[in-house]
Amino acid sequence: MYKMCAMPFGRRKPLKGDMGQDLRVALFAKYSENGKMGAAGLLKFLQEEQGERDLTLDDAKRILELHKKEHGGILKFNFSHDMTKDDFSAYLLSPKLNGVLPSTVYQDMTQPLAHYFIFTGHNSYLTGNQLSSDSSVEPIKVALQRGVRVVELDLWPDDHGGVKVTHGNTLTKPVAFEKCIVPSGITRLLTRSIQFVLHLKIILLAHCRLLLPRY
Repeated sequence: MYKMCAMPFGRRKPLKGDMGQDLRVALFAKYSENGKMGAAGLLKFLQEEQGERDLTLDDAKRILELHKKEHGGILKFNFSHDMTKDDFSAYLLSPKLNGVLPSTVYQDMTQPLAHYFIFTGHNSYLTGNQLSSDSSVEPIKVALQRGVRVVELDLWPDDHGGVKVTHGNTLTKPVAFEKCIVPSGITRLLTRSIQFVLHLKIILLAHCRLLLPRY
């Protein structure tokens, strides 16, 4: 997940009320002056919006210089390092200059669950469509790596007295429940001081309830 505003800015004429466009305009207006964002404005944005409080003014200047080199087309006739609104959009989506969030927990995780916005998943185990794709641990791993913190598993009794994960009453192929827990990293997350929700949708409740303590 990108640090800020990983949203589709690429449309030639954004629709009215487009969340990415609205947020970009609001942020740029907040930290720019006279249609330009200099090093001081960029530093303030990085510290206040992205929580990068260890950065200095020299760091912000270096980002502007690197951004000019990387996006020469946008700044071709601009001898200043200051960002325009379009430059700022390009910077927000740059994997090199404004990359993904750190993998370590850096936020306050002691608040009640309702105090957080949480990146949620739906049918987190499916490799494709909801009618005929395979169930697998791999989509769960990918989701967790992307920052998803609500994982949904649909539990059904299998033909061998165990529990399987599948999208019921469809042609999707199941995967064993135990394969979705330890290999995916879910158990590791559950033991860390991080807000995480494992949503187990249990079908045939009595059967699965008896079996779940095994896992």
